[in-house]
Amino acid sequence: MLDLLEDLRRQDGIALVVVTHDPRVAARAHRVVRLLDGQIVSEERNGGGQ
Repeated sequence: MLDLLEDLRRQDGIALVVVTHDPRVAARAHRVVRLLDGQIVSEERNGGGQ
Protein backbone atom coordinates (compact mmCIF):
# COMPACT_ATOMS: atom_id res chain seq x y z
CA MET A 1 0.00 0.00 0.00
CA LEU A 2 2.82 2.41 0.82
CA ASP A 3 4.39 1.73 -2.57
CA LEU A 4 1.13 2.70 -4.29
CA LEU A 5 0.84 5.92 -2.29
CA GLU A 6 4.47 6.79 -3.03
CA ASP A 7 3.86 6.21 -6.76
CA LEU A 8 0.87 8.57 -6.68
CA ARG A 9 2.89 11.19 -4.85
CA ARG A 10 5.74 10.92 -7.32
CA GLN A 11 3.57 10.91 -10.47
CA ASP A 12 1.01 13.53 -9.55
CA GLY A 13 3.12 15.71 -7.23
CA ILE A 14 0.52 15.50 -4.48
CA ALA A 15 1.17 16.06 -0.78
CA LEU A 16 0.61 12.95 1.28
CA VAL A 17 0.13 12.82 5.05
CA VAL A 18 0.48 9.48 6.80
CA VAL A 19 -0.12 9.10 10.52
CA THR A 20 1.64 6.13 12.11
CA HIS A 21 3.23 4.72 15.23
CA ASP A 22 5.37 2.36 13.15
CA PRO A 23 8.98 3.57 12.81
CA ARG A 24 9.40 1.52 9.61
CA VAL A 25 6.60 3.48 7.96
CA ALA A 26 7.95 6.81 9.26
CA ALA A 27 11.41 5.94 7.89
CA ARG A 28 9.99 6.07 4.35
CA ALA A 29 8.83 9.66 4.75
CA HIS A 30 10.61 12.75 3.48
CA ARG A 31 9.56 14.66 6.59
CA VAL A 32 8.64 13.36 10.05
CA VAL A 33 6.86 15.54 12.62
CA ARG A 34 6.52 14.03 16.10
CA LEU A 35 3.70 15.13 18.39
CA LEU A 36 3.19 14.72 22.11
CA ASP A 37 -0.10 15.78 23.67
CA GLY A 38 -0.95 17.73 20.51
CA GLN A 39 2.31 19.71 20.49
CA ILE A 40 5.18 19.37 18.01
CA VAL A 41 8.18 17.97 19.86
CA SER A 42 10.49 17.33 16.90
CA GLU A 43 10.70 17.62 13.15
CA GLU A 44 13.19 16.06 10.80
CA ARG A 45 13.68 15.91 7.07
CA ASN A 46 15.31 12.85 5.61
CA GLY A 47 15.86 11.18 2.28
CA GLY A 48 12.91 8.87 2.81
CA GLY A 49 10.67 7.79 0.01
CA GLN A 50 11.64 5.52 -2.83
